[in-house]
Amino acid sequence: MASFQKYTTKQGQLWMFKLDTGINPETGKRQTTTRRGFKTKKEAQLAASKLEQEIASGISINVANLTYKEVFDEWFKDHSKAIKLSTRKSMYIATEY
Repeated sequence: MASFQKYTTKQGQLWMFKLDTGINPETGKRQTTTRRGFKTKKEAQLAASKLEQEIASGISINVANLTYKEVFDEWFKDHSKAIKLSTRKSMYIATEY
């Protein structure tokens, strides 16, 4: 079950959620995942339910094993349409080096 909270930044109020992801088999301690930056509570609820479904079906991703390139490629795929073409080109070229 996720818990939701509103917080304030310079850009305004945003939403976040914390989700209990189970027990770490190596340490035996409870794990939680926090996601931030949602414009509405509804967006946060949708993201939390999607994450809960992924965890329940065993599709969870171990973030500690991701490289910067993998994270950037995923972010770029999701956000590239909102960025000017010239900026997209320079950002993508910069990651090749």
